Amino acid sequence: MIRVFVFWMFISCLTVAFGQEYLDVVFLKNGDVAKGVIVETVPYKYIKIETANGSILTFNFDDIEKMIKEKNETRPQVSNVQAPPQRSRVEQTDRSLKSTESTNPFTNSFQLSGRVGLYIPSDEAMKDIYSNMVDFGVGIKGIDEKNWGYQFDIDYMKKEGDPYTWTENATIEDASAEISFLSLSATSTFNFTSLSSNFYVGLGSTYHFINEKISLTANIGGSSMTESDEGSLDGWGYHAVIGADFYTGESVSIGARAKWSIIPVELVDGSDGDIGGLRVGLIFRLL
Repeated sequence: MIRVFVFWMFISCLTVAFGQEYLDVVFLKNGDVAKGVIVETVPYKYIKIETANGSILTFNFDDIEKMIKEKNETRPQVSNVQAPPQRSRVEQTDRSLKSTESTNPFTNSFQLSGRVGLYIPSDEAMKDIYSNMVDFGVGIKGIDEKNWGYQFDIDYMKKEGDPYTWTENATIEDASAEISFLSLSATSTFNFTSLSSNFYVGLGSTYHFINEKISLTANIGGSSMTESDEGSLDGWGYHAVIGADFYTGESVSIGARAKWSIIPVELVDGSDGDIGGLRVGLIFRLL
């Protein structure tokens, strides 16, 4: 490895001597890329590279994936009037850094998403009857240059359950329950983006609409009777969200998200309830 650094310093010296014909390109393990001229190298410790604005950036050896030389296409040709090589190098480096910044796939983009996950109700009676439910959803998302973003989501789920039954003088022959959820939500997020990932947190408002059907068949005194009922419940509440997306290439990202919602409502018996809960799942986005 020492030989590699010695060779690199030798090539860097030649680069300076021949008017910046080549630029140093440093690839970091986090996906970032820097272009310029390496001005100092300490083997196994760090390197220093001069950037477009004249500042010096220091990168630890452990953070570097690889280093290469790149042809400086804007190097001035020999003529009666020569532009200073240093100015040409700085201009080229500045364009390279701006190009790197503009390739962030998460910012300034309109993202379509599809989700699948698990819904865990807050209400204990609902949890006893239906347990946890599989949740499906779609949405849109956007992030601006200052890392503030928005999300609009639609979620839907449907599941059959086992209702509570009790009787003294009858035999229960059949009992069934079915519940369906429709959820609409709007979220404001703050994002921590890089070229390969986006971590975010957010707060927002949620609307839940629930429809439930219950059917009971019982034998009373030798006669079979069937009773059924259907009702709905809805309410507005709020939620908190945390998640992460990872860029896979070809304008696609895969991530995970958790959203906790609180939807206070008045139940049929007049008591207070909460039809919110926890949603966790996988998200696929088109960037």
